[in-house]
Amino acid sequence: MNKSLKIGLAVTGVIVLVGAGIYAFTQEEDSTLNTATPESSTIAQQPAVDKQPTPTVQTASTSTGRYSAYSESAVADASYNTTVVFFYAPWCPECRAFKKAINEGPLPDGVQILETDFDSSTDLKKRYGVTLQTTFVRVNSAGDLQKKWAGYGQDKSLANLLENIQ
Repeated sequence: MNKSLKIGLAVTGVIVLVGAGIYAFTQEEDSTLNTATPESSTIAQQPAVDKQPTPTVQTASTSTGRYSAYSESAVADASYNTTVVFFYAPWCPECRAFKKAINEGPLPDGVQILETDFDSSTDLKKRYGVTLQTTFVRVNSAGDLQKKWAGYGQDKSLANLLENIQ
């Protein structure tokens, strides 16, 4: 077998492996099997036909949507119905596009997105099984994983993010 054919086969193999890796990370992962809570069960039982937006009424128990830095106290803030941890890398164009979409908001009442640095949040990455920047992890107020979604290669819109993390 000549040298250029071997190189071509090697390159093709690498491309297939990278494509398979990206495909695996962009697939929806629902981890509610072992961590089901009443809140996550309620979300899973919502009928798929109900696509009409419902008006949000802010009460004392629901806060205005926010995008801020990750902290354990922010995760524990029970005035948010939905808390999403965004594994962001400043060098990643996909992350920057999602950050722009989030900042253009507005975020719905009761939703908070907490940004954490992908490169330095080693413990959080291990805790939630995150291996790719642009990963969004919905957690409850105890910090337990409810759902994980890798936005890499996906539509960079706030609506898409919120739809895929519910």
